[in-house]
Order: sequence, then structure tokens, then C-alpha cells
Amino acid sequence: MTDAAPPFRFSRESQIRIDRDGAFWHEGERVEHVGLATALASWIGIDPGTGRYVLRNTMDWCYITVDDAPIVVQSARLDASGRLQLNLSDGSSETLDPVTLRLGADDVPYCTVRSRTLPARFSRAAAFALLDHADLPPDGQGPATLVLPTGSFEIAPAGAPSTPPAALVTLYTRTGCHLCDDVASLLCTLRDSETFALETVDVDTDERLRERFGAEVPVVCINGRKAFKFRMTADAFRASLARAAMGSEAPTTRSDEPAA
Repeated sequence: MTDAAPPFRFSRESQIRIDRDGAFWHEGERVEHVGLATALASWIGIDPGTGRYVLRNTMDWCYITVDDAPIVVQSARLDASGRLQLNLSDGSSETLDPVTLRLGADDVPYCTVRSRTLPARFSRAAAFALLDHADLPPDGQGPATLVLPTGSFEIAPAGAPSTPPAALVTLYTRTGCHLCDDVASLLCTLRDSETFALETVDVDTDERLRERFGAEVPVVCINGRKAFKFRMTADAFRASLARAAMGSEAPTTRSDEPAA
């Protein structure tokens, strides 16, 4: 995030607006400067006292109006590990949290970004890239499914009740690892009694993952936070899952390298 001053002063109530396509407007004029628009997007947050969207940097803050979602997913691509990498309108990139996917009006895809704190709307180009990996019901009835090499994830349909997303459990593994097989088997068993989504990532598909983990696999992350390595018991996993559900283990921004 940059804290360079914008060319206009903030006031608590502003005439800054983000339209449906993620473009910024100030006093009826569109912000055309790409660098400024990106900087403004990087300052977007939510005021905890009011629940309203704000722009905030180290010098000032103000309330803003948002027509739809405050962040736009500008593009999406499948990376070497089999996960979707998103490029966002604030200039950042992050790994899609597939559990947060949903369809809005006109079947436009949405997800949450920045550690599940802000909704993001997929641009047309990003939506087409996403739907390249979706399994759509032939009769149009029932939810679509995102099918990735790391796992399959149901996409909440338009009009579905708004509920907190389930925990995303990521198992980092490699072929020929017996401990990895043991943890994978345990996670599959636990899915019969616990609610969570599971993705499995082979660290040897990506050089950064291989360098990061080395001989550490299996590694289990919950909502992007490392919870276990080498071994895991069912009771310990249930306890970590419960802490994640209560928010005591807050999600971290997902990346190719989970938190150490």
C-alpha cells in the first residue's frame, strides 16, 4: 500500500464512489489516472464501528460509496500448483480462496479477498477464465462446481442464503511420502464428521513450494495459516478447526508460501 497523498483532500463524508466495474469517481468525475486508482483501491477497508466502506491511509480516511463490490478481479490464471491466481484492482495478487466463491445477479462470480475481509467481483475476462474450470449442471439446476487439480469446490448459486464460508484446509504433500498419505487418509475420514473444504497441493509442482517445504511435508494449513507438519491427530485437527471457526486463528492472505 502506498501513502502518497491524493490530489484532493479527504473528508469524513466524501463524494468518492466505486462503480460496478471498479472505477473510482470523485465529485462526478471519473479518476482516469491508473496509478491513482490503484492506490485508492489499496486503501479500501471497512470501518468496524459502522460497517461502511472507507479509504484509509496513514494520513487520513473517509467514507466512500460502493455500487457493488469494492475490489474487482481483473484476471485469473491457473498456476503450476493447480490453484487459481487472481490479479486484483488494488494492484495485488493472491491465490483464490475457492470456498468463498458464489454467483451473484446475472451469474456474475464473486469471492472474498484480503483474508476474507472484502468482497471482489470478477471482471468479464476473469469470469471466463474461472468458468473454464467450472462444471456446470446440464439442466441448469443445482450448483456449479469449480474443478481444479487441487480439488473440487461448490460455487454457491445466486440467491443462496449468505452464510460464513467453511474453513479451507490445504494439504501440502508430495508423491511417495508415506506420512503425507497418512494425513490425507485422516483428512478424508474427518470430512465425514467435520465441515471443511479440502485442497491438496503437490509441492513438487512449483519450485517455490519445493524450496519452502523441503522435507517438511506433509503440511496442513487452515485458512492459509500453518497448523501442522509431519503428523497430525484427529483431536488436534478438530481443536484447530474450532479455533479457526471462532476467529482465534484468523485467516491469512493466501499465497504460494503459507505462513511459517
